[in-house]
Amino acid sequence: MNEKIIRIDVKNVFAQARKNMGFEKYVKIMKMFEKVNVFESREFQKSFNGFYRVRRGTEWQKIYYTLFEKSRKINPTFESIITLLYKQTGNIEASFASKMLHTINNDMPIW
Repeated sequence: MNEKIIRIDVKNVFAQARKNMGFEKYVKIMKMFEKVNVFESREFQKSFNGFYRVRRGTEWQKIYYTLFEKSRKINPTFESIITLLYKQTGNIEASFASKMLHTINNDMPIW
């Protein structure tokens, strides 16, 4: 039998997976969140929008980032965020509510 032995560099596989999943961008967002006002920081918003593919207009983003900054101070729940987003935008935004909540409290899951 002529079996070819293939060796896989596991460290390289994990490094590539980490890069492809955007781990460094995620860490940057989480570190930036600790230091900036997310409503005022266009850098934070651009990073967050790019990483999470926020494709909403400026009015929606103004509402979102205003709520984001206010919510960080009150230990929000998923229910409170999704309810306030709905009241202010008229849209049920489960995915973006969970991303906001996770950034505030990274023990919470992202949908």
